[in-house]
Amino acid sequence: QADNGNFASLQSLTDLVNPEDLTTYTNLTEIIAKANNYTILGSDDLMFPDLETLNVGGNYGTTDALNTIDLGNLPSLKKIYVQWSSITSLDTSSNIALNHLQCNNTSITSLDVSSNTALTHMNVMDASLNTITFDNTGGNSNVKFLKCYNNNLSTIDLTGLERLQHLKIQNNNLTTLTTPASNAFGSYQLEHIDCSNNALTHINASAHNSLLKSFNANNNGDLATIDFGDNDLDEITSMQLNNVGVFSVI
Repeated sequence: QADNGNFASLQSLTDLVNPEDLTTYTNLTEIIAKANNYTILGSDDLMFPDLETLNVGGNYGTTDALNTIDLGNLPSLKKIYVQWSSITSLDTSSNIALNHLQCNNTSITSLDVSSNTALTHMNVMDASLNTITFDNTGGNSNVKFLKCYNNNLSTIDLTGLERLQHLKIQNNNLTTLTTPASNAFGSYQLEHIDCSNNALTHINASAHNSLLKSFNANNNGDLATIDFGDNDLDEITSMQLNNVGVFSVI
């Protein structure tokens, strides 16, 4: 735990008790501060220019449960963890260096990561998510792992996610799904897709996905077509199509 001592060179701080203590440690590169309400992080009067990792998850249902967080003046932030919290929104538009985003088990309803060009891992499971906004002109082409299952998504545009390898989007309300084209980055192709338990009627996986290893579309009762295009699917070891509609694979 931290006190108000003079630790000007301190880089890592865990188990923080009083938010006011943060004003002493502006050289921090890591903060782990669970079960507290830190609405002041990154505010105009409190800057952490070197902070790379921020973990404020794990306080859901506590007296001081985290509801809001300000990431505005954290230019070096690479990893943010706000899982298992009462947070309802998250603005990452100023965090250009961000590569890991984890906000599962929250009350977040929408996320816009179009400014986060370094993002590679995104975990937003078991939240209240209705929309995700990507930069589909290539700004989010570094995303490799996307997990957003157990949400309320009815649509998602993956067009610009050209390096995507793992897609777990099961248990949503999707009616159509189109996988991104990965031709520009030959060694980065979708390997795993789980889109089970949606309301899918059509899946377009005709983009260059010849490295696909597993595909799960179980429990899409109205699924009519799956389009694999010219992909030979020689690498696939698991294809799950239980409880789907009368459909064709083309």
